[in-house]
Amino acid sequence: MMFMADALKNGVRPDDAGIKEAIGKHISYVNEKIHPTDARAFLGDVPHIH
Repeated sequence: MMFMADALKNGVRPDDAGIKEAIGKHISYVNEKIHPTDARAFLGDVPHIH
């Protein structure tokens, strides 16, 4: 998730295609290796930054 940390530090927009792809890959990994999830459940597990 270093990609995400770097993106936040560098002001990359959350709707950037690279961000969306990275999140999609992460969700796929979690589904495959840890436990079933989807985008809504994933967002529920992530602390919100305001």
